[in-house]
Order: sequence, then structure tokens, then C-alpha cells
Amino acid sequence: MTVREFLAHRTPGKSRVFAIDTDEPQSLDAVTSLGADDLHRTDSLLDGLNVYLITRDETDLASRLADFPEAVRIGVRDFLARRCAPPPPLGAFGQFGPVERVRLMYLDGDDLEEFVRAAFLVDLGIRLSNEADARGRIDWELELLTEEAVVAPGAEARTWVLPGSAPLSFTWISKFAKGDAVTNAVEAALEASAEGSWVRLHTFEHDGTSEIRVDVFDVPPPVVDQD
Repeated sequence: MTVREFLAHRTPGKSRVFAIDTDEPQSLDAVTSLGADDLHRTDSLLDGLNVYLITRDETDLASRLADFPEAVRIGVRDFLARRCAPPPPLGAFGQFGPVERVRLMYLDGDDLEEFVRAAFLVDLGIRLSNEADARGRIDWELELLTEEAVVAPGAEARTWVLPGSAPLSFTWISKFAKGDAVTNAVEAALEASAEGSWVRLHTFEHDGTSEIRVDVFDVPPPVVDQD
């Protein structure tokens, strides 16, 4: 189970802080309660908790918690230790909260650059991979996300978990390339696909900039039953 967001239920004399679980969004997990003297700090605590979900950096949160009674500090830290231990799930969060799917599309190679560029320009997250049908025909699965996932501080520059069963052959990263990032990324993906490799392309935010990563695996594209 993964916490996706913290929120508060407020009454005139109390604020109750809850966590929403990604797998069970209809239920709330109690984190702590704030009494009348701390109601004005509710938003500050929520901001600190939701930033912590993305970064797992306790520096900012600790400074916010210092203003609260010990019971609140203990309750929050106990909940985080049980439910939000570092590191954050890879690719789960962007600057504005949980990253979720907007649309899933299937394209041929001729349309890739147009769709990838359009999504990239409006800061949608992108996950793109090639696949084969039973006759060997290659299509591309494009997953559009609400926003680009953020790379946690100190983590490797990727937000898509590597498959354990496929050895990585090489990687192309826009940060180290010259020219148009989208054109070069799509060309790298298409070239590797034409050579028979499984290819995945995804975007993310890293050190304040949008980046594109193309991973090429030393296996053929997965065969998908399209009936």
C-alpha cells in the first residue's frame, strides 16, 4: 500500500489529518489530530507532509513539526515510519502530487514524434514502449500521465522501474545530447526498435528540468495478444 496524499478534516475546534492510500482511495487512515491552539498550522503541516511524500527529505518537515506538541510530532513520525519509509516509489509523485494515467494510446512509428512532442510541450508525463503482435508487427504503447514524475534527490535519473528479466543494453538521455530533445529521443527509440530491441522512453523532472530517457534492452519487444 502506498500513501498518495495527506489531507485534513476541519471543525471549529479540531483538525484531523488523514492519509489517502493509492490502492484504497475510498478509505482514510488517521495520522494525527490538531487541537484548537494549532488549527492555524494545519496547512503548514499538510504542505510539509505532501512534500515529504515526494522527496523523503525530513529537513523541511522537521522544522514544521517543531511548532507542534510532542504528541503530534510522535504521531506523525510513527505514521511515516510505518507507511512512508524512504525511498518514495519510483515515478509515483510529481510536483503537484500523485502521478496518474490520463490516457493510453497505441501508435505506429510514423506518429510517435508528433504525439511525444505535443505531450512534452504541455508537461504531461510520457511512458512509451514498443511491442510486437504474433506476426511480428511492431506497435507503440503510449501512456500519458498527469505530469512528469520527479526524481528524488540523490536518486538515479529515471522514474520507470527497470524490468528484472531484461538486461539493459544502453541508455540515451536528453541531458547529455545536443539538438532537439524530442526528435533525437524518438529517432533513438525507432532505430533501436528497427534493430529488434525492446525500447522504453519516458520523461521526468530532474534538478528542475524536463528530461527524456530512452532505455534499450538486450531482448526483443514483448509479444502482445491483440485479439
